[in-house]
Amino acid sequence: MNLVEQRVIDFVAATASKEPTPGGGAIAALTAATGAALAEMVANLTFGKKGYEEVQSEMEELQTKAEAIRNRMLELSQADADVFNIFMDALGLPKNTDEEKATRTAAIQQAYKDAIKAFYDAGCRYLQFDDVYWGSLCNNHLKPEFEADKAQALENIQVVLAAKPANMVITTHVCRGNFRSTYLLTGAYDPIADALFGQTQYDGYFLEYDDERSGGFEPLKHFANNPHKGRVVLGLISSKFPELEDKAVIKARIKEATQYVPLEQLCLSPQCGFASTEEGNIMTEAQQWAKVRYVEEIAKEVWGED
Repeated sequence: MNLVEQRVIDFVAATASKEPTPGGGAIAALTAATGAALAEMVANLTFGKKGYEEVQSEMEELQTKAEAIRNRMLELSQADADVFNIFMDALGLPKNTDEEKATRTAAIQQAYKDAIKAFYDAGCRYLQFDDVYWGSLCNNHLKPEFEADKAQALENIQVVLAAKPANMVITTHVCRGNFRSTYLLTGAYDPIADALFGQTQYDGYFLEYDDERSGGFEPLKHFANNPHKGRVVLGLISSKFPELEDKAVIKARIKEATQYVPLEQLCLSPQCGFASTEEGNIMTEAQQWAKVRYVEEIAKEVWGED
């Protein structure tokens, strides 16, 4: 489907439908394109107009830049939809026989590679995988298919990250759900730590540790066996509730984590985003910014200004 050549009414209707595309990425790029178009309009309105002679060269430069941005954003809107459709098509492949499963796995891995390349070609050098699947494995580690599912998840990530560009940083967040200040998944990291922490080559791991549902820090010991030495980002600050955590407790927990990971490899962050869905969490914007500033304040006291 060529999104950018559709009528506006059809594009909006497609967005409202149950189809996977266009989605958030395509809409974000389209919004950027219309913003650039407005800037271009301002420049065009000054051309040949009396009283604007002194800014003509500036407006010509603005028009050229805005036009380039508009065209590029339209390209990216289509690219986002194309890559996501490839991934969804891969997920929809049959998996009844071993041969079908192998074909489907290869297609999913290739879809990840294609997505990374699309981001890279667009200029992206930092990419984060918000990965609910590892969190669901923690939640379902007693199921009989757990070990096989974990092994497949590990293989997928290893294959995908092995193909990433050398100058691109890719991190992951083990997401456990975030809807109106509630969570979906529980369970300590112990069942997946040997694989995810010890055998993947992410440049950073954003881990939820804001309450007891995520267990203790002992699973972090598996990072010692990982030669890649990605950053371990402790999500000790809740993004679900407005109350500021006790600073002394947060510092003590960071110190506790250094039993397993060196301080220079650790970082601090909120445990998740502030709005994974349009409803957001039960926090005001001011309270959200207070949390962000609190993370920065504690980080400076623990690691210094840098």
